[in-house]
Amino acid sequence: MQLLILAHALDGGAHAVARLLTPALGERLRLLRPEWLGQAHWSQRLDPRGVARTLLRWHGGQISDGCEIGLVWNRIRLLPQAAFRASTARDRDYAGCELQALVASWLAQLGDRVEPAMRRHCGVTPTLHELRWMAAASRCGLALATGAPAPEDFSVLRTPLTLCGFAAHDLPAPFARACHRVAGELGFAMLRLGFRGTPAAPLLCRVDAHPALQTAAEVRAVARWLSQRLDEAASADDEPTTPEEAFV
Repeated sequence: MQLLILAHALDGGAHAVARLLTPALGERLRLLRPEWLGQAHWSQRLDPRGVARTLLRWHGGQISDGCEIGLVWNRIRLLPQAAFRASTARDRDYAGCELQALVASWLAQLGDRVEPAMRRHCGVTPTLHELRWMAAASRCGLALATGAPAPEDFSVLRTPLTLCGFAAHDLPAPFARACHRVAGELGFAMLRLGFRGTPAAPLLCRVDAHPALQTAAEVRAVARWLSQRLDEAASADDEPTTPEEAFV
């Protein structure tokens, strides 16, 4: 099973994760720039069971088959259409909508093999509104910062395996558990949570659903999480089907 990382050229954190994973995964890892999606030839079909299948082909014969993908880490921020730069604004808008629809359909087909999950967030580039994360944080037991906007004092990066950051180990256990609950409720495996105050009495002031990876420790934490997810996908794919499942 393949790990596909969709990351822009300037996404240094994602590229650092890819470099760390390459020795272990080799050809099972593919780093794909979102800009290239508009240059691919797309083929979407239904198999005899009615399950959608997408094939992407590039110049040079490279092929990406959704059936071989164990996990997609989606870091897409935009989907430029280089082939339509000289076209009219109307044609560029139409081509952009078509590409958005293709990519959204492809990611939705992959279901829970995509992070963030397309089926939950209904967007190629999921967004997280302030009111939404504030409500989730309150329900999960995190205190919110109030008053005039001010810079955060510290932050932690959350993955399902750990909280990472210079203050992560100093957070009281209930606050650490609340960080994990917030991420689960919002539907993002990876979040950066920014706090004012001290680790002993943190006040949440920011949540970033597309965090940059700022340290080597954060890169390692994300690489461990992706590796575990890929192993889980491979194990699930290797499980034998029952006679009943074979005829579904």
